[in-house]
Amino acid sequence: MEILGKVLSEKTEAIYKDITEGLIYPIKIVKLDPENEEDCSRPVAMDTGKKEFIVKVDNTLEDSLFENALIRDIIYCQQMSNNAPVLSAKSKNDIDGFQVAMMISSIIMDIDVENKLRSYDMHIDDIDTMRLSDLYAFLKSGMADYNRELYNVFTGLQITLLYFTTSKRSNIEEIIETFYLSDKNAMDAIDKYVDIIDRYGVDDNRSMMRCMRKLAIACGMKGRLLLEYEGKVTEV
Repeated sequence: MEILGKVLSEKTEAIYKDITEGLIYPIKIVKLDPENEEDCSRPVAMDTGKKEFIVKVDNTLEDSLFENALIRDIIYCQQMSNNAPVLSAKSKNDIDGFQVAMMISSIIMDIDVENKLRSYDMHIDDIDTMRLSDLYAFLKSGMADYNRELYNVFTGLQITLLYFTTSKRSNIEEIIETFYLSDKNAMDAIDKYVDIIDRYGVDDNRSMMRCMRKLAIACGMKGRLLLEYEGKVTEV
């Protein structure tokens, strides 16, 4: 099978067919422009009008990275096809609520994606490095100086994502140990978030929903977020 000029390996082709055959819509794959911020931030979309998934992949990537990005993106399509739960802000004016809702939803979906990639033996350390770089950039952003409560939430969520997705957990445990010694509030947040995901898992829509709801409450967002699950929208 050839996609965007790339001939897929037999293994990747088999995984691709297995996933796409179970989706509610066909997939349209187009070239991703790495210089386009919108392409990079939203490589996967579901067009209910045209009844298709739009997946953007950078075909200039080395073959193994291209295949990883492709399978990663169609797993996101699988989540949407299966009506995975989603958090959103109750008020359009609640910027903090919007950011927390988006981050929690992304974390749960990303953990599920990484678990599936591991089951296919397709997890790569490049993503670990990118997420670690994002964490360090955030820690240097200065948010701790003007919104300490939100800083603790974002720090805790990002480290929780790394904890559950990295192939080198010992490195993340060292970071957590640093917070334990220097920032008790952030450490408490990490402890709560990790415990929730450990307890409920992300094995299916119900467990994802329970994680999202519990995380939203743990992040201090009770009454500010909405949870869409099985066609119903309820307040957290």
